[in-house]
Amino acid sequence: MKKVRNIATVGLTGFYLFIFYIILLHVIEDPRIMDGDLTLKEMNLIENSVFLGSMIVAQIFWIFTIYKTYESRRFGWMAFTLLIWPLYPIYLWKFSDESETQH
Repeated sequence: MKKVRNIATVGLTGFYLFIFYIILLHVIEDPRIMDGDLTLKEMNLIENSVFLGSMIVAQIFWIFTIYKTYESRRFGWMAFTLLIWPLYPIYLWKFSDESETQH
């Protein structure tokens, strides 16, 4: 399960680093972001790759976490992760070892 945690951490870290990058572009007044929107057509190849890769990894682990919460009968956590997806790393880091030892 540590491998799953590490991959989830990389995916979520990449997502938050991309959000930080968007904020940085706004602070330095990049002309692409000054209209309030940075579309995929305005991004270069590296920006597209980092954004799409981090979003795909984040969504895969969000679905994985929902499955694991259902499997371990933690329906409260399942509801929270369905409604507020950034909570999924908390479940993976805190409770995944417990759910593995129960089965």
